Amino acid sequence: MTEHRWSKFWWADWMRDPSLRSCSVAARGLWMDMLAIAFDGAPRGHVTIGRNPASLKQLAIIAGITEKRCTALLAELEQSEVFSRTDAGAIFSRRMVRDTDASEAGREAISRRWAKPTKEAPDPNSPPNREGHSPPHSLDAEADTEAEEEEESPPPVAPPKASAPRSASPTPAGRGCRIADDWTPADSGFAAEHGVDQAAALAEFRDYWRGVAGKAGVKLDWEATWRNQVRHLSAKKGGRLPVKTSQLPVADQNAELRRIMTRLRGEDDAPTQQPLRIVQ
Repeated sequence: MTEHRWSKFWWADWMRDPSLRSCSVAARGLWMDMLAIAFDGAPRGHVTIGRNPASLKQLAIIAGITEKRCTALLAELEQSEVFSRTDAGAIFSRRMVRDTDASEAGREAISRRWAKPTKEAPDPNSPPNREGHSPPHSLDAEADTEAEEEEESPPPVAPPKASAPRSASPTPAGRGCRIADDWTPADSGFAAEHGVDQAAALAEFRDYWRGVAGKAGVKLDWEATWRNQVRHLSAKKGGRLPVKTSQLPVADQNAELRRIMTRLRGEDDAPTQQPLRIVQ
């Protein structure tokens, strides 16, 4: 029987995580294989094989793809911040590491509780107690109960400090928090840098996460969630296919071609050379 036979997996978090949803199906499939490796990794949560970080060749063989394809999918996952790396470059799952630490802490607390020494039974051959009143026997039991309550009780909550401006990201905590009604990103220029309309994207972002119920609507870092959403919208906008040129007049086809060439070359003006005529 193994030490860990199962682990928690929240389907709603998988389906509603913007980082994962912004990746392709192939990248998400590779990440699922990597999670299976990380569950048996050493330390748990790290993508290791035989206590060594899994190599690109090993991941490609396990996933049944080429090393070139595996490199591209890993880059896609890392760009969306799906996983993290250690200082040595080893890949690990942040959530699996947190869940493992919480499980170990609970196991240690239970072990300490059961490891307390038991009271020795009184010797039946000892002389009788000739005192008029014996001390109450419940004192030790009450003391043990109070000690257990102190051990199990959570640390005292600090008094609330002055509320920070809503433009700042909530301080990451162990359990995260829900999005505020008037939350705004600290970096107001991030959306514009990626070609995304911040006002429209932010309104949709707030409405979506306010409508997510339960634990799925709680995030540890809303700034990171916002950045991932902006990257997703930017990639979606850049990858949107234009209207089929066969449905446009020739003049409009040439104009559309000039616009595409200008965007690809990163120039401010359209090319001066005579554009190709796609349809006569």
